[in-house]
Amino acid sequence: MEKAKLLSLQEFKAVKMPAEIQAILGQVNGGSLMECHRKVYEATGIWMPELTPIFQKMDAMLMTRKLPAGVK
Repeated sequence: MEKAKLLSLQEFKAVKMPAEIQAILGQVNGGSLMECHRKVYEATGIWMPELTPIFQKMDAMLMTRKLPAGVK
């Protein structure tokens, strides 16, 4: 496993994503991180709009990752 990259939210937002991720960014409105964001809102009433594009980008990264050998 690679060494962790420590980034601020602003640094992460500025990272250029591969074309396959860029292509779906505007379409991603779900996934595990956005779902967590919604659940926190439902439970506490707290919504942090600046996290929405971060979670969308991270969910898109998860959706486009290569699966381990043998997983289809």
